[in-house]
Amino acid sequence: MDKEIGQAFEAIRRENREKNLSIFEDKWLHKVRMVYLVEKRDNGSYSIPNKQFGVVDYFPKKDRLLIRKDKKWVSQGLDWILKNLLYV
Repeated sequence: MDKEIGQAFEAIRRENREKNLSIFEDKWLHKVRMVYLVEKRDNGSYSIPNKQFGVVDYFPKKDRLLIRKDKKWVSQGLDWILKNLLYV
C-alpha cells in the first residue's frame, strides 16, 4: 500500500514538473527572450542576465530561481520573473 502511494505521488510530481516546463516554454520563454539574452543550460535551467539582479537561473520544472550574485533561491520563480523582469 505504501509503495503504491509513493508511486502515485512520484507520478503526480513528474506530471507537475512537465506542466511547469511546458507553461514556461510555450507561453513565457518567447516574451523573456524579446527582452533578455536567455541561454538554455545543459541542466535544463535557463540563464537570464539582468543589470539589476545579475544572472538569474530559472529551473522551470521545479519553478525555482537562483539569483547568483545574492546566492538566493526563490520559490515560485515564474511569478518572480513576471514581476521583476517582465513587469507583468
